[in-house]
Amino acid sequence: MNVLKIICNICLLIVLFFSARAQGRFKVLDYNVLTGFQKNPAQAAIFVEWVKGIDPDMVAMQELSTFTQDSLERLARRYGHAYAVLLTKERAAPMGITSKYPIVNVQKVTDNMHHGYICARVKHYHVVVTHLSPFSYEKCKEEISNILAWSSTLPKKEKLMIMGDLNAFAATDSLLYQEKGYKRRYGVIRQLLEAGFTDAFAFKKQVKEFSYPTKKYENGVKQYGRLDYIFLNGALKKDCLDIRIVRDQVTDQLSDHYPLLMELSL
Repeated sequence: MNVLKIICNICLLIVLFFSARAQGRFKVLDYNVLTGFQKNPAQAAIFVEWVKGIDPDMVAMQELSTFTQDSLERLARRYGHAYAVLLTKERAAPMGITSKYPIVNVQKVTDNMHHGYICARVKHYHVVVTHLSPFSYEKCKEEISNILAWSSTLPKKEKLMIMGDLNAFAATDSLLYQEKGYKRRYGVIRQLLEAGFTDAFAFKKQVKEFSYPTKKYENGVKQYGRLDYIFLNGALKKDCLDIRIVRDQVTDQLSDHYPLLMELSL
């Protein structure tokens, strides 16, 4: 009996250990989902089951075409998120945030933006989700300046992440672009770096990877790129445990972009 009791106690400690570890992490998923999962309910259902397996605390999405606030809330509840916020603008691609936790202090900005951006707070994190102009380098620079102007109003001790499809290129990937013969301009990402933000993927990973296009959509695409980013301010950088571009059988097919998954220590 004593041996059995010891084994039971060890098993309990293991469960508590892994439970504590899980509770000590905050998982963020960022995903351009291609015109609202290609406007296909079957694709959305695949996404729901896939997200359940990843179990993120917050999801940021771009290109939520055809979605309304109500339909985004209903989608979010299917994978366990009770809260959702959607930004829409006429003749632009919607974007949204879903979360296990309340999304508060929400601001939706569309003025002077091609698509717009959402500012919000989730737990103790300030969050900006955006989708920069796909058509103009100069417009992208203007848009990121708008976002940085807003971010400068926050106290430096506040933890802030800026994420989304930035339609921009990082100089840290320049060797890859040069190898493929691509000509790139790096000014948009340089603005974020000069403002004190850290490119989380470049910070945590030695390997260079592209987030666009996916396997399904690579035929006919002439130029590959890392277009999807999560940037962290100085107060949040130290909390970044890991970040990766998620490549699997689902993400190979679901969108033309691969998602980013980041884990933060709480």
